[in-house]
Amino acid sequence: MLDEWAGSSRQANDRRSMNYNVSIMARTTGRHLPMCAGLSPLGRRLSVASALAIALSVVLLALAGCGDGGGAGTTAGTANLPERDEFDNRPTVQLAVVEATDSSHLLPVNDITYEASNLYDEALSTAWNVGAGVEPSGQTATLTLAGPSLIDKVEIANGYQKSGDSFQRSGRATFLLLTFSDGTSSSVSLEDREGWQLTDIADVVTETVTIKFIDIYPGRDRKLASAAVSEVRLLGKDLSASGDPQ
Repeated sequence: MLDEWAGSSRQANDRRSMNYNVSIMARTTGRHLPMCAGLSPLGRRLSVASALAIALSVVLLALAGCGDGGGAGTTAGTANLPERDEFDNRPTVQLAVVEATDSSHLLPVNDITYEASNLYDEALSTAWNVGAGVEPSGQTATLTLAGPSLIDKVEIANGYQKSGDSFQRSGRATFLLLTFSDGTSSSVSLEDREGWQLTDIADVVTETVTIKFIDIYPGRDRKLASAAVSEVRLLGKDLSASGDPQ
């Protein structure tokens, strides 16, 4: 959806659709022309003229769709993306996250929260933590970026890294699935250790990243049966008009 360089392909599809619609109209017109046989010459000319006017309207509408780049594939947030040559020269930065939501998280304990907003607070002492009666595998957190961005790396602090004990008590991710706003996905394999883990992914232009637990290293606290991730850093190129590092 965000790929601005697919415009020519969409226009080609629009033209094929236009030709198909015109062909259908021509065949439909041809089937109905015999009904004009009982009309006067003037009536037949008016009927033919009406059919041609309808066909012309279809052509004009199809051309209007081609002119705006296919319409449905363009959003206000991506219409002003820079040219590829321009953003290739931009530096790789840590991209700004402005919002996070999740499918589940542990309830707060003594004012300590476990929501997905902890994933981008730059504090290893907090975490997105799920469990306590909810199966961690399949739970998701969605990070919303400040604007369209090209991501090519992710850096993840696995588990609840508040302390060594917290890390061992909660489960950790074995595999995470990252899904982007264009519908594509990338899997990330993580080691069972504290600290940051950097992973290269295929370049993708996106405005959101949804993180899903796929498999878990079990934690020591089997009753809590939780799984956690402390931090996620999204690295790439800011595609906003200014291109200022976030």
